[in-house]
Amino acid sequence: MHTGWMQVYLEPQTVGGLVFGVTLHFEAERLDGYSLSLVDERYGTWDDYSEAKQLAQRDAHDAWLVSTIGPGTREPGPGGLELTYSFSWGRVWSTFDARAGSSSIGARFQRES
Repeated sequence: MHTGWMQVYLEPQTVGGLVFGVTLHFEAERLDGYSLSLVDERYGTWDDYSEAKQLAQRDAHDAWLVSTIGPGTREPGPGGLELTYSFSWGRVWSTFDARAGSSSIGARFQRES
């Protein structure tokens, strides 16, 4: 793509006994953020996709964030209420995106003015 945006997919990483797929998001050479997605057969694959499995994955993402960071807040998002966190360095959220057919944890860094 010639938009200046690039994604880099890393090998799955184990964090606290859970396995996450990791995607880094760059704008030009600047790391803009990253996304995490639990890798577990309970949440399906592209071959056995279901919205119910993706919603279960979102719920598991939410539970992991709450146990790791704290309760967060719920805000409207494209797939319903999202669990969100705001920090001085940026924002973290957990969502189900019906258009993409997937659930993920996202983190985006604050841009300097």
